[in-house]
Amino acid sequence: MERDRDAAVATWFQAATQLMVAVVEGGPLFRPYVRPEHEPFLETRFRTFDEYLAATSPDSFLGYTGHGSSYEALSAEFSCGERTLSAVVDEVTEAIIKVLFERAFPTLGRADFESIAHRTQARYNYPRALGFLDGKHVAIKRPAHSGSVYFNYKKFHSIILMACCDCDYNIIAFDVGAPGRAGDAGVFRDSDIKRWMERNEHLFPETRELGAVGPVQYHFLVDSGFGQQFRMIRPYPNQGDGNESRIRFNRKHSGARRMIESTFGILCRRFAVLQKPIELNPIKTSRLVISLMILHNLVSRRIDALQDVERYPAYDGSLTALQDLALGTGPSSAKVARDRMALHYDLLYDTNTNN
Repeated sequence: MERDRDAAVATWFQAATQLMVAVVEGGPLFRPYVRPEHEPFLETRFRTFDEYLAATSPDSFLGYTGHGSSYEALSAEFSCGERTLSAVVDEVTEAIIKVLFERAFPTLGRADFESIAHRTQARYNYPRALGFLDGKHVAIKRPAHSGSVYFNYKKFHSIILMACCDCDYNIIAFDVGAPGRAGDAGVFRDSDIKRWMERNEHLFPETRELGAVGPVQYHFLVDSGFGQQFRMIRPYPNQGDGNESRIRFNRKHSGARRMIESTFGILCRRFAVLQKPIELNPIKTSRLVISLMILHNLVSRRIDALQDVERYPAYDGSLTALQDLALGTGPSSAKVARDRMALHYDLLYDTNTNN
């Protein structure tokens, strides 16, 4: 009797695997279910997809992350236990990170940073930009025995995702996992992004003259929640205090900095699991978010990001912003650079008023 049952189970798994492979490879109804578009993901990792599918079921992983389906719903869909699905998600998450991380986050050189600056200036008329940096709260279920450590100012539990993107919606650096109680500046001081900036300092383009206003260093655009530093420039406080020159700079700065907001929005629309509290512990949530950023980057290189997300249901919200903190004015080098950028626009629009 036991042998007959084992044989029946083996036959069922073999048939289920063959069916899933057939659906993935040719079923038009499968694509909107798993999200995102799966071909780039499969081509970069799985040369013998049916073999890997039999072991780790990436279809259930993409169903969980793409549609945000609960383990309970997926358990009924795939006729397996919730613990099995949880193990599958963990295993696929780690496989993605192990195999695809370096492809999704290649080491950047000086030419890459110069290209980012050139493309940003061409699109937004904002010179010297190396990238756009911001932080968001990723909602999670309250971790056991955590007290208020993960309880943020918006009154829900979260971990913090801090990311830096280029002008093509690619994430080029990140830090994820800090408790939700912290704010932008505090998280940044001890973040992987700060260490990434320090490690790449010698690769950033050298400071150059910006027209007639003097030298301006290449820098990252941040909001007012971050401390201003030599490589980080934020907008003027108090909406420029009514000063037209400062207001104009803030408008240009904000227009370019929207890239990071758009990137977070695309990430949320591609992966609906980010649109509600994730029922994993903080460490597993952090690893899951890393795997989603890897897939986001790989898909974005193959498919236009803005066109791609239009295939997904509209999502009015995004990840919750970090708390805006009152901070000092920052080093004089950053203030001088910001003033020179403002003067650059003053001179530019003296002769060209189409701003």
